[in-house]
Amino acid sequence: MANLEPSYSLIGEIGALDGHPRTATAICLTVCELVSLSRKQLFDRIEKHPPLARAMIELLCARLRWVSGELGDHAFLSIEARLAKRLFFLARVIADGSGWIPISQSELGEFLGATRESVNKTLNNWRNRSIIAMKRGGLRITNAGALRHLADSQDED
Repeated sequence: MANLEPSYSLIGEIGALDGHPRTATAICLTVCELVSLSRKQLFDRIEKHPPLARAMIELLCARLRWVSGELGDHAFLSIEARLAKRLFFLARVIADGSGWIPISQSELGEFLGATRESVNKTLNNWRNRSIIAMKRGGLRITNAGALRHLADSQDED
């Protein structure tokens, strides 16, 4: 799993714009209503509505910035900092009303490019320090200040 997109997101824009196969597979985590445009339909709309081209460029730039940030984080931050940052993101995007984030340790590892074992070790450490609470298939941030400190820390190795 590379990323989660909120409701009303545009996905598949790279393949639609360049005509090559898609760069990722999308999986819906909830019931969704999808609208699909062919490459021709997209370009017809861009020709009829030139501001759409600017919006597409802005979207691509935002995605490129996100990818660059992820690559930088992976290269320069510890697993603890990357995991803390990812938990804040997931809390905003998929947490339920009580703050529980429904995600497995394996899925977190996939997000981070880390093993489930290293994620488990880090999460257990944080649970023992009352930074998070864990239950099967999910977790909740219980000390956002401490987790924010970890997210903002640089790898000192």
